[in-house]
Amino acid sequence: MGLTLLIQFLLSVEVLATMTFFGAMAIVLALGFSEDADRRRIAGLVAPLTAAYALMLLLVSPYLYFMLSYALPHGQIWSTDLFSTDALNFLIPTQVNALGQLRVLRPISAKFPGNVFERSAYIGPGLLAVVAVYAKRHWREPFGKLLIDSLIIICVLSLGPFLHVSGNSICPLPGKLFSMLPALDKALPARFMMYAFLVIAVIASAWLATSPASRLTKNIAAALIVIFSLPNLDAAYWTAKVDTPEFFSSGLYRRYIAPGANVLVTPYFILGNSMLWQAQTEMYFRMAGGWIGPLPEEYQRWPIVNALAGPAYVPDARAQLMSFLSSHDVGAIVVGDNDPDRALWRSLLAPLTVPPVEIGGVTLYRIPPETLARYGGRSAVEAQTRADTTLFNALLAAAWKYALKERIRVS
Repeated sequence: MGLTLLIQFLLSVEVLATMTFFGAMAIVLALGFSEDADRRRIAGLVAPLTAAYALMLLLVSPYLYFMLSYALPHGQIWSTDLFSTDALNFLIPTQVNALGQLRVLRPISAKFPGNVFERSAYIGPGLLAVVAVYAKRHWREPFGKLLIDSLIIICVLSLGPFLHVSGNSICPLPGKLFSMLPALDKALPARFMMYAFLVIAVIASAWLATSPASRLTKNIAAALIVIFSLPNLDAAYWTAKVDTPEFFSSGLYRRYIAPGANVLVTPYFILGNSMLWQAQTEMYFRMAGGWIGPLPEEYQRWPIVNALAGPAYVPDARAQLMSFLSSHDVGAIVVGDNDPDRALWRSLLAPLTVPPVEIGGVTLYRIPPETLARYGGRSAVEAQTRADTTLFNALLAAAWKYALKERIRVS
C-alpha cells in the first residue's frame, strides 16, 4: 500500500490528497454505521494504512521539503468556483457523450462552468434510477447507508463553493469551507466526481447482483445504462489535425536558427502547438513560452506576456515586448501562418528587425543583437511599473477631463 501511495503521489499530488480525504471520510462513516464486529474489522485498517502513509512520506520526504519550502504559487492555482459541477450536468451530458450531440442539449451544456474536460458529472437517467431503487431498499442498512451518504457528500462537494444552475451562481454551498482546507485548496471540485462514479459502480453492481427484480428488468436497466453512457461516436470529435508548419517538419529551421537559440513561437502559450513543434525538432531550440499549466510567476510579472496569452491592453507594446525579449535573450520570433494576429506582428516588429522571411508556413523575424541591447537591463518589475504608471496617468487624465466637462456643463 505504501508503494501504491508513492506511485499515486508521483502521478498526481491532487488525486492523492482528495483520495485520502474521501477515503478517510468513508472509514469514519463506516465506523459510525457498523455494528461491533464490523466496526472492529474496519478499525483494524487504520494502523496498516497509517504505516503505509508513513512509508510513502518517508520515501518522498526530499520532494516534500522542496515542495513546501520553495514551491510557488501558494494558495489556489485555478478558481474552484470556475471548475465546479453544474447541477444540471448530473442529468444533461456535454458533447463528449452521444446524447450530448442533441441540438436541444448543446446550448444548455455550453453554459456549464469550466471547460469540456471538467464538465464530467453526467450520470444519466439510467444510473440515477438504479441508485434511487437501491437507496430505497437499502438506505437503512449499514453498507447501503455508507454508499448513499458517501455519494451525496461527494456530489455536494463537487458542486464547489457555490451552487451553479445552467451557469448561474445561485447560493453558497459547503464546498466553500472545503476549499479553505490546507493542501486541498488547490483541488478542483469537478474532479471529485471520479469518486462518485466509483461509488455508483459499486451500487450498480450490488443492485444487479442482489436485487429481486426480474432478469428482464435487469437486462433492460443494463442496456439503458449503456445507451445513456455512450461516448460521442463521431471519430472527428476525438481527433485533431497536426498543424506543424513545414518550417519545423522538414528541417528548414536548421538554416535559420542556431542550435539552442532561444525563440518565441506564436500562437503563444496554450493558444497554439508550439511545444509540439519544438518536440518534433528534438528540442533543437529553446523557447520563451509554452504551456505546462499556470505560467511561472516570473513570467506573469511581464505585462506583455498577458497580452501574448490572451486579450489584454499593454501601453507601449513594442517597448514592452522588446524588453521581455532582451531579458530572455530571444533572438528570433516565429509567427505561424495560423496566428490570427499575424498582421499585427508585422506592424509591431517592422521597425526593429531585419526583413522578415516567409518560409514553410511561418514568418521568421530575426532581431539584431544591437536592437536587443537597446532594451536591455529592464526587469519585469520595472516593465510592470511603467505599464501601470502609463495606465494610471491615462485614467487620471480622462477623469480630470470628464470632471472639467461636467463643471462647465453645470456652470
